[in-house]
Amino acid sequence: RLYTGDVAADGCGALSLYDTWRNRDFVERCLPAGKYTLQLIGRTNKARAHENGQSNLGRIVTTTLTVGQEFASRFGLHADGEVDYINAGAPLQDGVLYYATRDTFDCRTTILPTGYSSCVAGNDRAIYRVVQIDRDGILWMGGNPYDQYYRGVRYRLFRGNANDLATAYTAADDLLGLVDQMACQTLYNTAQDAKVCVTPGYYTLVAYANVSLIGYSDRPYFQFQAYTPTLFSDPANPQVLPNLSAGGPSVTGTPSTFSCDDNPNTLIGYTPCSGYTKMVYREIYVEDPLLVTMTFSYLDYRTYSDGSATHRVFRGRVSDGSLSSLFRDCGGTMSNVCMSPGWYTIVSYGRGEDYITPAYTVGRGYSVGDRTNVSITYDPDVQRFSTFETRDTTHRDNPIFWEPRGTHTAQIPHLYKSVTLQTENFDCGLNTPFPTGITPCNAAHNRISYRVFTLTKPSYVYISNLRPSGRSYQS
Repeated sequence: RLYTGDVAADGCGALSLYDTWRNRDFVERCLPAGKYTLQLIGRTNKARAHENGQSNLGRIVTTTLTVGQEFASRFGLHADGEVDYINAGAPLQDGVLYYATRDTFDCRTTILPTGYSSCVAGNDRAIYRVVQIDRDGILWMGGNPYDQYYRGVRYRLFRGNANDLATAYTAADDLLGLVDQMACQTLYNTAQDAKVCVTPGYYTLVAYANVSLIGYSDRPYFQFQAYTPTLFSDPANPQVLPNLSAGGPSVTGTPSTFSCDDNPNTLIGYTPCSGYTKMVYREIYVEDPLLVTMTFSYLDYRTYSDGSATHRVFRGRVSDGSLSSLFRDCGGTMSNVCMSPGWYTIVSYGRGEDYITPAYTVGRGYSVGDRTNVSITYDPDVQRFSTFETRDTTHRDNPIFWEPRGTHTAQIPHLYKSVTLQTENFDCGLNTPFPTGITPCNAAHNRISYRVFTLTKPSYVYISNLRPSGRSYQS
């Protein structure tokens, strides 16, 4: 037990119990100055004194006392000016990564923004950091170490300068006028950065903590990205991709960054996917019937975003108002889909806030600041044996005949021959109508491939790997 007071000088009656613990170290991060009495309590059991755990009789007790300097926070807003001005208070520059001045949570509770929760029950102290923004853009924040994240350090970004708005500096005082921009965030390392659409003015990042975090230091980072318009956000001016044609190259678009501008648009009756509010337009002309794969990439501006994009493909051109129908609804990669010749419009949808209503209460900023792009490839293999004239004749003029193989003997004949016919690739072209006398196995079949082979001996024939189905004709 730890008591306040000096038992030798003042006697037991003057002592006051400070804390009690058992079988562990005692750690007190904020022990006030003064005199203390430490009482060690043991026990004995005469009948079982020889057993560990039953008696402390005769055992040596060593006590080590380690005293360190009291922690002192520099930016707890305990007085005017006690905030950390990032970049010395000057506006943040585009693309520059700024680390805050490291500060430590100390024993004092602090004034907290009025009207907002401190994110985790028991958080009763804070560190204040102020940034100045001089143009529209996006502000990234992160860098909370795991141990502090685990123990409850959380952050809110407010519009306003806490130092200018504070009129008193105790935990019981109000701090009015700050406007929350991103609700509670962990800012865990680089895995949970948060981002906010910002306009010129001051912003305050508040790091909340509790008594278990006394002595822990805090050093978040900030990065500002100046506003750039979203490329290809105007349906009248989409990105026109190179034509896609048989024998030609694959096509890759130019990455476009979702900005803080919203441009939701309904296209031939289709509202944006999942209520998303940011749209990027691309057009492409397909010259030949092709088996096409569209791979959509999503690139985080910084580490791990919580954003995403989804995509639609329409027939026709959005730029001239000729959209005719939906070719492919909301989703990601489109794999091995037949596209007939003509114009197509590819629309990528993102989500996030804007400059008019930048604050959010869910997520970490979503698609804002992240990039989307598309790569379009096609299967170069085309059908080779779709007519009588182009049939596979490899084994018509090179007959197939069985012969002794392997362990063949006169007593145990082993006579066979196995051949592999040439590979066929069904493409996006149709082979209907079929010639007279050729009947498909299924009325829905619309593609066909012909192979001709010659047998020189009566044979038992096994044909495998004929997918989905096939017929054999003698002629």
